[in-house]
Amino acid sequence: MGSSATTVATEGVGVLHASPVTVTTTSLLSTRIATVAPVPHTIRVYFAPNGKFMRYLSNRTPLGSLRTVLVTASRSDGWLQVLLPVRPNGTRGWIRKSAVITTTNPMRIVVSRLHRTLTLYRSGVYVMRFPVAVGKPSTPSPTGLFYVTDKIKTGQPGGAYGPYALGLSGFSNVLFSFSGGDGEVGIHGTNEPSSIGHAVTHGCIRLYNAGITKLFSKIWIGTPVVVK
Repeated sequence: MGSSATTVATEGVGVLHASPVTVTTTSLLSTRIATVAPVPHTIRVYFAPNGKFMRYLSNRTPLGSLRTVLVTASRSDGWLQVLLPVRPNGTRGWIRKSAVITTTNPMRIVVSRLHRTLTLYRSGVYVMRFPVAVGKPSTPSPTGLFYVTDKIKTGQPGGAYGPYALGLSGFSNVLFSFSGGDGEVGIHGTNEPSSIGHAVTHGCIRLYNAGITKLFSKIWIGTPVVVK
């Protein structure tokens, strides 16, 4: 009888099953408030949660700014999906939530290639609008979702980029090297004010110098930029 009791107990344990863990994914893309993640040190990026390693992401941009990435989704099991500043545009990867401390950014830039305007919003509310120059037909400004990676004081207010420039996470789809870089696009001033309102650039967005000065003072690294 003792042996039989043991067998029953063993069988009872065998039929117990843990409740399945439900993992939820929440989109963090919003037209009002963006979620961003400053990168405190070199971190690992994966193709999928608990998936294959994709690449390392350093805590500094090639221009020396402290790296901040735009968070596009969050999983309840401790993973964040982020928009990466790499080719091809729109590439996303997954990082461990424990590797960063997220914060929020209420600013948002929307660029219209058709109307050649740049509009700034804060928490979804219109702030101001600027006329711009956009990419010419042979070197169009790429469309899609990007974010500000660098804030740069050029030191040459009378130069081709004006007094300030904002580096973006996107790249030209036709130029793979430009001015010593790999075709990264940006938003900047100009020493050719007559070009504003036209499609004449190599892909960057140009503002009057007065406009980029105002914009620069209101924008944070990590600010989403939509080009449509």
